[in-house]
Amino acid sequence: MAADDLELWHQIKDGKKRASAVRATCNSLEKTELKRRQRWIRNTSLYEARPLAGLNPDAYFTDHELTHEDWDVLRMNMARMLVNAAHAKIAGKQKPKTQFVVTNGDWSMKRKAKKQERINEALMLQRQGSSSDAWEQTMRAQIFAMVGDLGVVKTSANVEGETIDIRAYPGYQFLFDPVDAMDGQPLSLFHVYPVDAYKLAAQFPKYREQILEAPDLSGETGWASVYGRTSDISRIRLVREAWRLHISERDPGAHAVVVGECDIADGGGKPEAYTRNFFPCEFYVWEQFLQGMCGTSIIDNVYHLTMEYNAASQRMSEAERVGSNQMVFVERGTVKKESLESNIAKVIVEVDKGSMPPVFNTPNAISQSSVAWAARMRADGHDVSGVSEMAATGEKQPGVEAASAIRLVAQLGTERFSVQWQAYERRTAVGQARQNMAALQDLVAAKPDFKVKLHGDQSEELKASDFILDEDKYIIQPYAVPGSVNGPPDRVSLGNELFDRQIIGQQSLARIHESKDTPSEIAGGGTWAKLFERYIESWLDATKESEANGLAGDPKGFRYRPPIKWMPLTDAIVQIGRAYADAEMEGAEDFNLQFFLRFLGDCDHYIEQMAAQQAAQAAAAAPPPAGPMPPMAPPMGAPAGVPIQ
Repeated sequence: MAADDLELWHQIKDGKKRASAVRATCNSLEKTELKRRQRWIRNTSLYEARPLAGLNPDAYFTDHELTHEDWDVLRMNMARMLVNAAHAKIAGKQKPKTQFVVTNGDWSMKRKAKKQERINEALMLQRQGSSSDAWEQTMRAQIFAMVGDLGVVKTSANVEGETIDIRAYPGYQFLFDPVDAMDGQPLSLFHVYPVDAYKLAAQFPKYREQILEAPDLSGETGWASVYGRTSDISRIRLVREAWRLHISERDPGAHAVVVGECDIADGGGKPEAYTRNFFPCEFYVWEQFLQGMCGTSIIDNVYHLTMEYNAASQRMSEAERVGSNQMVFVERGTVKKESLESNIAKVIVEVDKGSMPPVFNTPNAISQSSVAWAARMRADGHDVSGVSEMAATGEKQPGVEAASAIRLVAQLGTERFSVQWQAYERRTAVGQARQNMAALQDLVAAKPDFKVKLHGDQSEELKASDFILDEDKYIIQPYAVPGSVNGPPDRVSLGNELFDRQIIGQQSLARIHESKDTPSEIAGGGTWAKLFERYIESWLDATKESEANGLAGDPKGFRYRPPIKWMPLTDAIVQIGRAYADAEMEGAEDFNLQFFLRFLGDCDHYIEQMAAQQAAQAAAAAPPPAGPMPPMAPPMGAPAGVPIQ
């Protein structure tokens, strides 16, 4: 039979047959990946320090301690310590920010790209289930990759909830053909997961009856051991979601959501179309396999070292308990038994004259070689994983005191994870942003009036459809954030730059140099900074039409608002001056830039005016200048004109 004659799941038009094909494919891949799931159980058991019979949640409901044939109890979970330390280094020290860059486009398109940045940040900051934001989900996916072989962040449009769902899942829930995924880019992907039947019925009301009549988890052969059992198992349905990437018009993509014997993704009598060339998932790995989608985890790297370390600890523990008892040698009949068995701090033992005194011998139960071997296993665990012992314990290297030296040591320690650092940054900043925009397009297609509440000001909303650009109009890259742009060095540098451009005067420059690090400028700066940011956005979005409407009294029009002298003018110059420089480099129109220069000039005018007032007040308060002393009056009775001797 020719390959073109084979009908795959995404080519089948009949919904029941298509569902059957997806089920059969998933069941076949489940058997293929049996060893993979067993490795997940092994690694997860070690990380959680408890014996897990399966990957199902109720497997955690045990009070047994993890044991091994070489040791009675897991005495030190070195693997978990290394994973958590590396996780803190990679995901705990960064919150990747996304930048949308328009290379060939006018100013209005660049403004839309900036709006997309704010929309994407707002989506990432939205609460996701029990997580406070989406970055918490990406951190969860990263730790899945460090324990198992793959962590996945799945993004989808929640039309009913009018939001974007961003969820992290362990990699074993995702199935793919090993040959299809040989280069790490499979054409088909399957996600098998349990869902409450009534929640699913509310999401797909058209198929409510078929969903409720589908077999529950107990009727799914083999899957209950993976996804567990519950006291109300009749509510749970196993969903098999499948994607086929879009290749061409002749071989289009497809999407199916199979529950029981039904494909509930409404494709109008055929598979629901899937028009993207990427899955709605971001895949996190620790160390990529040379072939395939998965990777080696930290647990894989240190598993046997952890086993050997705990075996060595077990041997030393047994030696300490059994072989460290003190031995006393005495001549029979020369020492009273109760004298030797006394438990007081100081014992005086009397012996008969001429008899052998007692000999006390405390054996060395643990040899130095055993101690050295355990230390070697611990050191090898740090070396193999790349997590130094200082990083794992939070200690500072002895003898390193200078701040520059401490930073250098930290930098050298981070080089080992530079690949993982960049991979996490790009998957979170670039890949997740692409997923967010794709899901947002799906949501806007269903609800064109959908608005996004921006972070920092819940009263400000953007209609998403007005700012969504086609993917080929921009590129996504991690935002280069060197740190605070309002720190003392930034203030001085920007002040010098603005003075060189003759935007501010000498008094303003002196004020910036003088008050660059005073607590008064820091206190309350957040509220003013938000107001300045709102001014900046209004200037960048202003048009001649909106200005005319504002002057005509339209509340939605644009009106320039000058500074007031009670503002923190130095902060305003720093923040608005930097925004002006960015806008000019991005090619902003002169009409928009004029508001920046006008505001900066007004700030400079106020600063100069207040400096002059302070100088005048200081001059008025100063004592009169000293002059020649007036002549003294002659003493009483002296003739006039006679000088005083």
